[in-house]
Amino acid sequence: KQIGTVLGTPIFEADINVNQNAKDNLLRLVLQPLMYSFCKEQGIDHAAELKSRIKDENRREMARFFVVHAELQRHLYQKYGGRVSVSAFGPTAVDGMKEWIKAHEKAGDFEITDTKLRSQWNELLSPDREGTVFASPEQIKAAFDPAITERFIQQYEKVPSGAHANFDLVLVGEVLGNPIRIPQRYINDNVAIGSPSMPAPGKSNTNPRRP
Repeated sequence: KQIGTVLGTPIFEADINVNQNAKDNLLRLVLQPLMYSFCKEQGIDHAAELKSRIKDENRREMARFFVVHAELQRHLYQKYGGRVSVSAFGPTAVDGMKEWIKAHEKAGDFEITDTKLRSQWNELLSPDREGTVFASPEQIKAAFDPAITERFIQQYEKVPSGAHANFDLVLVGEVLGNPIRIPQRYINDNVAIGSPSMPAPGKSNTNPRRP
């Protein structure tokens, strides 16, 4: 059963990963393709720089997500203004995102036809979710410091090629007094970059640190 379309590509029920929550599925299937396409069109995806500085494809793809997210949020705030939320993963121009998504839907760039998925999508994009922390006008400039993008790239430059998967979180900076951590998916068996401790080789981390 088809449940939606993104940039001309149909989304089917089979595309839903049952091991992921609704937020992660919607991010992967809907929001991420829109982000990548838009930032490429705007020339703010840092594609050439990422390819030049991060040779390993897996590490480059991980860095790409965080770089594109940071650049998109900065762009949306500059264009739309509005409120900015802060979290461990950096600032989000919540009102700007709402306008941006509305424009993409109006243009026919995506459609979610499944009722349940649509409800989850609306909840995901709600700027007034419980627990949301908003930046003050004085704090917003610091929240969109371009140096944050560079820190993401530098972090993934350090991760060794061929390292195994791990979901520990690594501190890469701070925004408005809130630490910014990114999932360190690929790490050396013996050393966790930016992390004080690491499971022994062959053991998994079943309780990763949270922001």
